[in-house]
Parts: sequence; C-alpha cells; structure tokens
Amino acid sequence: MKTTFWLILITIFILTGCSGSQDMDYISIKSDSAEAAQESHPEMEALERINEDTVTIAFASVVSPEETSSKYELLVNHIQEELDQPVHIVRKQTYDEVNQLLETGEVDIGFICSLSYVLGREQGYIEGIATPVVDGQDVYRSYLIVNKNTDIHAIDDLKDKRFAYMDPYSYSGRLAMLDMLHQNGFDPDTFFKKTFFTYSHDYSISAVAKGAVDGASVDSILFDLMVENEHPYTEEIRIIEKGTYAGAPPVVVSSKIDPDLKELFTEKLLSLHQSPEGQHILNSIQIDAYTELKPADYDPIAEIVNTIGDFR
Repeated sequence: MKTTFWLILITIFILTGCSGSQDMDYISIKSDSAEAAQESHPEMEALERINEDTVTIAFASVVSPEETSSKYELLVNHIQEELDQPVHIVRKQTYDEVNQLLETGEVDIGFICSLSYVLGREQGYIEGIATPVVDGQDVYRSYLIVNKNTDIHAIDDLKDKRFAYMDPYSYSGRLAMLDMLHQNGFDPDTFFKKTFFTYSHDYSISAVAKGAVDGASVDSILFDLMVENEHPYTEEIRIIEKGTYAGAPPVVVSSKIDPDLKELFTEKLLSLHQSPEGQHILNSIQIDAYTELKPADYDPIAEIVNTIGDFR
C-alpha cells in the first residue's frame, strides 16, 4: 500500500512542482492501509455517539495514521483500565482540528504539538499537564534534512527547491524552519520553488529519502529514534541545520474537562513509569517517562511566533 501511495505522491509533486507557484499544496496522507486501521478500531466512532461517561482522547498524526494507532494502543488500553471509564480515540490529520475539539470540549485529552499547545495556552482553552522524557530529555528541536546525495549543504542551497513542511501548526515541522529562514534574511513566501504539507514526520522523512522533495523540517525526537532503530530512510539523509530547543510535544487537557478526571488522569500518567506494566508500555513507545510540564520550556516557541508575526 505504501508503495502505491508514494507513486501517487511523487506524481503529485512532479505535476504541481513544475508550476513555480508559491501556493502550498495540502497532501492527504490517508491511504488504504490507514482506512483499514481505522475500521479495525471500533472505538474510533463519530463523536455524537459518545455518552457522558466516555473519556475522549485525541491524537494528531505526528507519524502516519497506521503507526499512531499501533504505537499508542497499549497506553490507551491502560488508561481505560486505570480510569475505569470507557475511552474513545479521536484521530485527526491536522493539529488545528485537534485544537478545535479541545477548545469546544468535545475532546478531554490531547496528544499534540508544542506549537499547538502554545497557541491554545495563550487563548486559554488548553492546559498542559505532561511532557514525554526521551533519552533523558524533555525538550526537542527541529532538524532541517536533505538527501545525502545532493549538493545541498546549507539553507542557502535550498533556494528555489522543493520543500516539505509537516503541518501548518507544527513547531518542528514548520515554525522552526520559518524562524531559520527569518534569521537568514529570507522570505519564506518566495524562497522555495514549491512547498508541501505531508501531515506526518515519517512521511516527510520518506519524501526526502526518496527524492520526492529536496528538503524538510522534522521532529528531532522521531528522527533520532529512527536512527537508533536503524531505519533505512535515515541512511539517505543529511542534517544541515538544527532549530531552537523547546519543550517536547505535550499531553494537554481541555479547559472544559471535569476537574476530577483531569486530576486522576494526570496522576496516572505521571506515575506510569513506577510500575513494571507502565514501564513495559513506555518502552513500547520508546519513552522514559512522562514528567510534569514546565511552561517556561515552551516560551522559545512563543517568542518565535511574536518575532516572525503571522505565520499562518
């Protein structure tokens, strides 16, 4: 299925990339295998079917939808057991969609991007409760990546090239790159020949490895884990620049969540690493532990937003 997807995707890149237009292309990442994965999870039903006792948890597609479903299955099952309440999973393609659901209270808990948290925090409808610790760190940054077989070694070399962003509201997948361009005196609206959204960091990495685009900005945590796991795509990639460190993609709750539910969920999540079962779950998603979120760690993102202005 993935081979078919990438043939279609590369064709889209070729057809749209020749126009020289500066308009963004929004690429759907939903493949047949993603649809099958969703159909196999009956908990992913329409929101209107949920009763009042159900806890809703939203995931945006930081990685491909198939990977998101399998990666967090043990964690979700454990949460359901610990809360002693049914849990409904809401999986959305974009960060903005998840933020909208958190704002309205249709979703109680969200696993989101750091930039999405900052935007929701400033508008008062999101509260951050936990940050993942990976390899001893609860911060991350953006990697600017290119194919190792190209002559691209610096940001300047990406002028008039094809570039993949991850999501309009992604820190590591877009905002950090806009900041790098700003620091180098480049206008992101005219710098690249063509830009795309992949809505998944692993798809962005794959696009660079396969030569579908010339560069991309991606999550350092995910990329480092792919290197650690000896993923073949990373062998085709060179990192040419790194962004500013900020708090890792957090776990948040809606401001409309029941206070007792928030307290119980926070307690269970932060103590997960203290039991053998919890350690097994965390090992399965390659996280050391969840730690209490430190709002100041996310201030660098807010500063970038304030510096470059309207990035949307």
